[in-house]
Amino acid sequence: MRVIRYPEKSSWAEITARPVFETNNLETIVGEILQDVSQNGDIAVRRYTERFDNSDVLDFAVSEAEFKAAEMQISNELKAAIQHAKENIEKFHRAQIEQPAKIETTPGVICWRESRAIEKVGLYVPGGTA
Repeated sequence: MRVIRYPEKSSWAEITARPVFETNNLETIVGEILQDVSQNGDIAVRRYTERFDNSDVLDFAVSEAEFKAAEMQISNELKAAIQHAKENIEKFHRAQIEQPAKIETTPGVICWRESRAIEKVGLYVPGGTA
């Protein structure tokens, strides 16, 4: 990790610039990754985790101790933001009990639902500039 303290204003644009990469083939590349994960499951996920994150993950399950340790590292401000997001998510899903409708979770944020059966769900939170 690169730490920058008190940079000159003239360097701000360079420091905060997001990396630029070619996106023309992005949909094809992502489609190939999703197909590989669909066919090869955790083996493919491990391969991509090593490739993109330089991390060798043996077990995707997160222990209770890991959850508690992670929680201790989160600021109260972030916890409040997560709680706010949770409340918005719950508000949205409570509305699913009735006929599907557009729901405004917060002013200007309109959500609706699309029901699809799924067997499993996973979450990947990329590092870097995502």
